[in-house]
Amino acid sequence: IIRIILNEVAPQFGLELNNSDYMMGARIVGLINRLPTDEALLPAGTHDLFSVTLDMEQPEASLEELRLEAQEEHSRIIHEAQATQSLVYNDAALCFQRGEFQIRQGKKLLTRSVHLHTQILVDGLWCMSHSLLWGAVECDAHTLSVSGESLRFPIIEHWKLHTGEDGFIFEVSLEARKDFEAMEYNISLGLIPEYRNWAFEENQGTFPEFIKGDDTWRHVNERYEKARTIQASGPNLPTLTLHVLEPLGGLQMTAINTGKTQNARVLQAMCIPEQTGKLFFAKGIHPLFKGKVSITE
Repeated sequence: IIRIILNEVAPQFGLELNNSDYMMGARIVGLINRLPTDEALLPAGTHDLFSVTLDMEQPEASLEELRLEAQEEHSRIIHEAQATQSLVYNDAALCFQRGEFQIRQGKKLLTRSVHLHTQILVDGLWCMSHSLLWGAVECDAHTLSVSGESLRFPIIEHWKLHTGEDGFIFEVSLEARKDFEAMEYNISLGLIPEYRNWAFEENQGTFPEFIKGDDTWRHVNERYEKARTIQASGPNLPTLTLHVLEPLGGLQMTAINTGKTQNARVLQAMCIPEQTGKLFFAKGIHPLFKGKVSITE
């Protein structure tokens, strides 16, 4: 239990209790500075603004007991989420958790950081699917459906996923709440750093080492040709392939190293308009992408 005691507070300060945004998931207690009115201007000089005491009261249970209890509760929540929000193909599973579409084989997580996600570039800012406010998940043994809404952009994404012949098939549609233009969108698959090699069409190569202190995402292929598949492989790992099923002409493919902090390999299929430089989305629902992630030995 944390008790906040306000000993002395200047008149222009007020106490506020807030919830953070969806992604941070925190409670916030703040002393907010109200700009002084003409009647309460601060004269030149030094002023005491506030004095606060934080008092931590330990419940009867020991900290170790509380830690174990919290750990058990966390494990229970994760188990329930995996049981109700995941699809299974052989020994592989695709699990939806807090805006992330994670893929694992057995107990080993194959995706990392951004996992399977979309990015849409609007007015120079990226709208990334894992930052959307996601609704309730509808899931059975073979299908999973969920929608996420952006609080900044007029965008709602609708995802439908199901098991396929050798992996997971997914369809993403974009609902525009009003007309807007985008400069680019992409579908990306973030992978653990043990994946060493990438390949698509006639292009192939090795992911370079991550650079300490560098958090820039860096494309590792020189040409961004249209293709229907891009894959990654690594020692003692299954080959993961990102397939473009629609649009039929394929998308521009690229392999990326994230920065050192995220420490992930990324397979990415990009849609970049060649003529106008922008993609126009009228108010309504538009098919964005249909694809598959296959898992092969």
